[in-house]
Amino acid sequence: FSLGEQVVTTLTSSCGHCEMCLKGSEYRCIIGQGFGHILDGGFTEFIAAYARNVLSVSSTIPVVQASLLGCPIGVTVKALYDLAEIKYGQTIVVFGAGGGLGVHALQVAASAGANVLSFTTSPHKLKELEALDIGQVFLSEEGIDPSELVQAFTEDRGADIVFNPVGSALFHSSVSSVALFGKILVLGEVVGAHTSINVTEFMFRDAALIGSTGADLVNIEKAIELVEAGSVKPIISSILGFDELLEAYSLVKSRQSFGRVVLQP
Repeated sequence: FSLGEQVVTTLTSSCGHCEMCLKGSEYRCIIGQGFGHILDGGFTEFIAAYARNVLSVSSTIPVVQASLLGCPIGVTVKALYDLAEIKYGQTIVVFGAGGGLGVHALQVAASAGANVLSFTTSPHKLKELEALDIGQVFLSEEGIDPSELVQAFTEDRGADIVFNPVGSALFHSSVSSVALFGKILVLGEVVGAHTSINVTEFMFRDAALIGSTGADLVNIEKAIELVEAGSVKPIISSILGFDELLEAYSLVKSRQSFGRVVLQP
């Protein structure tokens, strides 16, 4: 690295020599500390990071867009490529498609050659999703379970992958949407909420339920590659200063933001 070089950090400051690091799961480092959690992160102007936790980013990617390479883009790469093992021609359902994880997941899935069915509950995000021109976009309406639309569109086959960053609120819909031997990815709901499951419905689908929480170095490298190639566009609805932090929180909590809100010193 050289002075002034543009870089992006991993999500976790890892040790590089524990069991998790040695098998390539740096974000699960046994003694790791998360940037923005235990360590200073995006709410500070400067942070310190080990060289092993930093990747070089071409100046062709603007710094504001580069801030999304680890999360959400690297996180969706981890979930779809490593865990769901996405393949060309598969059908994937993306719930919460207008959010930070969802809007990048549908792009990552499309870049892999998947058929994408996107769902949003926000009418004002519908046109923005349609403008991406990726697969089919549906506005979830009260009284209609999204799984009914999934099954109708797939001729009752279901989706090979269900990407659910909403969590418990759409857990039943996720199970009812997944195909035989399909995979349900659950990520993004960090607060935690209880839900129930019809074990028989899940079991007779021979489905897999997979939790996903982070990204490794190779996933962020893949994210950089996808953005540089133009296959994935970082979606940012607002760029605010540090003195506008409360407004940034308000935009996210009210679900007005499409994609991510970025703070810039």
